[in-house]
Amino acid sequence: MTRDRDTKRAVRARMRATGERYTQARSALYGSSSGNSASGSGPDAEGGAMRSEEVLEQLDRDGYAVLRGVVPAEAVDELRGWVDQLADADIDWRMREARRRREEGESDVRAFAIGSEGRVGLALDDDTRVAPLLESVADIAARIGTPRRGRGGIAVCLPGWGGHDGLHPDLSGPAPEIGRWDGVIFTWPLTVWQGMRLVPGSHRREPIFRETFAGAVAPHPDEVHVDAGPGDVVINSIHIWKSATLNRTTERRSEIWIGYTDSAETSSKVKAHWAQAEILQGDAPPEFGNAVKVDPWHPTRNVEGAETT
Repeated sequence: MTRDRDTKRAVRARMRATGERYTQARSALYGSSSGNSASGSGPDAEGGAMRSEEVLEQLDRDGYAVLRGVVPAEAVDELRGWVDQLADADIDWRMREARRRREEGESDVRAFAIGSEGRVGLALDDDTRVAPLLESVADIAARIGTPRRGRGGIAVCLPGWGGHDGLHPDLSGPAPEIGRWDGVIFTWPLTVWQGMRLVPGSHRREPIFRETFAGAVAPHPDEVHVDAGPGDVVINSIHIWKSATLNRTTERRSEIWIGYTDSAETSSKVKAHWAQAEILQGDAPPEFGNAVKVDPWHPTRNVEGAETT
């Protein structure tokens, strides 16, 4: 594992220095890779190879894939700076508001909602900035069967936080065959990133847990941690069982995500699903009050629309 991470760091350093895509930089340093895509995070596909049958086959089989180097380094750098400014403003407001409320005598005042400590969720409302991201997935979204762009957002996780949610799908399954998928989520890491764990194949077959709820928080024996970084895009079915992971680095972890669907009806189904969904927070026992409902489109609001901060 350490050697693999060192290899990826070296490849990404060459990418920054030369402007090469991931596979070009890797081949220059280590020769062509012949790894099995089923055992890792997916094919190292360049932007020009996004139509490959290998990618579609992995998506159909595993419910997710990682495409390497699809966004130019300069575009990622600009997006990361923009997201950092937005996150700084949001965190500053949270801290000032918490101090104000404490000074006015309120008790149990929190800068972050319970279960979302150290995580910032922001609206994605600048199409000019995200245009390179949209361009990078337009073809693959159509091939998957999900040409309709849905909602998206920005997620920032501070060091030492994250990983509170149990494994869960964004919509109950099973997923249709690839080419007729009803929904997919694209995630673009803007920093060093291992922000997602998931169970391959769970878009078709729900994973089995030893205990209801509690088992979804604990590591699943079949789960993998998706390995991706700046310039890459992670693709996953809305039916796959996944969750965020703890940010074990000393830096912020940030990403942009956008959902695509086959129709407005699918978007309504996702919203209705989340209106009923409950995710157990942390390592609390599965008792009443330990599960919370969260609207994924507005991470700082509950499903009734009230602010949770």
